[in-house]
Amino acid sequence: MKSILFCSMLICLLFSFGAHAQKASNGLITYSGEEKLSLGGEWEVYWDTLFVSNPGPRKFKYANIPEKWTGDNFPVNGKATCRLTIHADKAYDHLGAFVPETNAASELYLNGKMISNSGVVDDDPLKCDPRWIPEFIYFHLDSGANVLVWQMANYHHSKGGANKAIVIGPFEKLLDQREMQVSVALFVVGSLIVLSLFFFGLHLFWNKNPATLYVAIMMFTYGIRHSVYDLHLLNKAIPDAPWWLMTRVEYLSTYLSLLFVIIFFESIFPDEFNRKIARFFKAYFLVFIALIVLTPIAFFSKVHFISLGVFVLALLYNFYVMTQAFLNNKVSGYLAFSFVGTVSGASLLAIAIYLGWMPYIPYIEYVSSLLYAMTSSFVMAVRFAEQFRQAETLQIKTQEQNEIITQSLAEKELLLGEIHHRVKNNLQTINSLLFLQSQTISDPKAVKMIQESQYRIQTMALVHQKLYQTKENGLGVEVKNYFQELVRTILDTLEERQRVLVQQEVDEIVLDIDTVIHVGLIINELVVNSMKYAFDQSITEPTITILLRQEEAHLRLEIRDNGKGYDQNNSSERKDSFGLKLIRSLSRKLECEPIISSGQSGTSVSFIIKHYSIIA
Repeated sequence: MKSILFCSMLICLLFSFGAHAQKASNGLITYSGEEKLSLGGEWEVYWDTLFVSNPGPRKFKYANIPEKWTGDNFPVNGKATCRLTIHADKAYDHLGAFVPETNAASELYLNGKMISNSGVVDDDPLKCDPRWIPEFIYFHLDSGANVLVWQMANYHHSKGGANKAIVIGPFEKLLDQREMQVSVALFVVGSLIVLSLFFFGLHLFWNKNPATLYVAIMMFTYGIRHSVYDLHLLNKAIPDAPWWLMTRVEYLSTYLSLLFVIIFFESIFPDEFNRKIARFFKAYFLVFIALIVLTPIAFFSKVHFISLGVFVLALLYNFYVMTQAFLNNKVSGYLAFSFVGTVSGASLLAIAIYLGWMPYIPYIEYVSSLLYAMTSSFVMAVRFAEQFRQAETLQIKTQEQNEIITQSLAEKELLLGEIHHRVKNNLQTINSLLFLQSQTISDPKAVKMIQESQYRIQTMALVHQKLYQTKENGLGVEVKNYFQELVRTILDTLEERQRVLVQQEVDEIVLDIDTVIHVGLIINELVVNSMKYAFDQSITEPTITILLRQEEAHLRLEIRDNGKGYDQNNSSERKDSFGLKLIRSLSRKLECEPIISSGQSGTSVSFIIKHYSIIA
């Protein structure tokens, strides 16, 4: 970074002092084949008159060119002809010249012949057509005296006159320098636009940090400004564009870039940037942007001089903010020094050149803006690097936590499986105890009640066996397979199994443990009941159908048989049975009611289950 800064400053110095120190005096300058000769110095200035070569008896006074019309030397608005005699020691056929734009319109004549123009100069303000288009021209000098006449007119801007001197020299060498200037300008403009597109794309696809949008707009407006300032590349590319439009574009791009400089710095250093000061700068620049859009050029370009003081204050405050950020360990000292030393320093030099306090230094604006863009980009890069480091640290911590959670989950799954296994074994033990107890009882009714309890215990034990065997983290049971084994278990314990066909129409879903136990107990009660009471010798193909469908926001469960049915009006015993009471109790937990239909074609019991959970 130090070497880049040193080289940049060296280039500025070389280009600023590359021309010969000779100056025009009393309207005369001598050309003796210099490689680069500035025609600045004392010219004959004829105010309020226009001519091409011979001034005649018109009055004039010697004045420095370049020099702005401020009202003290010449009126701001008006016209003038500036005349300089170039004495050549011999004829020169291959010369070139940098002809800068003036503050309005200008035409350049050599020995009575126009060789360059930027707009149209006229006595009538309505016919005068201002343009800001500097030119590089080819011309020749005769041996001896050559009269150079530079007409200028300003009726629309707050300042007139010339900002820069005409420079002449051998065509090829000046052309090389001109191409170098254009190349540097295009490089800077292109770099700013590319950087702005990069940050805009970053904001578009990763809009977590608004600073990316602010720096994108800041660099884009800087790029536009450099395309319409100094070499006026955009003016040259669109020569027919109205002068009032291009002038407003230049001023607007300047103030927009400064506005977003403030917004950008406030966003990346919110603790260091005072909000009241930020509001002042933003309000000032917004007001001036409105003036540029709504008021005449002569007005806002005059008020623009006041803004130079605000520019300096903004630069100094940015220096203060960067210093505070350095003291708070938010930016490195090397970066802070680079910003202050290159950006602020170069910007202050540019303002001094604009005010005429020092001679024009080529590239100073480009170096300033490019280094500013580089520094701002580096600030953003440092901030993103910090965020990426934080994200990487968080990712490592998250990965470690995930490993701990995965290990803990595996241990819990193992423990949960062991619990289901033990519950199933305990239920089987209870079932065996009930079986042994039934062997010692002679009362058939009591034996029947114990057997029914065994069926219910088997139903619950089967659920825990499935939970122990499942791969769904022990949280749910695949009902289709569970129903098949449940029915098989029931058939294995009943004598009627040889005659009854059990059909299943069950969706392949995984239900939570509570729903499965409740549904399993309901199916157990109804299937056992159908096998015991629904069929007699008159039923040739006894069939029980179990249906479970997922329909919209509920489950539809139905158990039906093709048995002999029963008269529901004369079945008080069945209504008061323990099995039916159990079914109604289980139904309430599932937020449903059994819908019973029985007749000669068989019995059907259906449920619309609203309270359930499907395990994904």
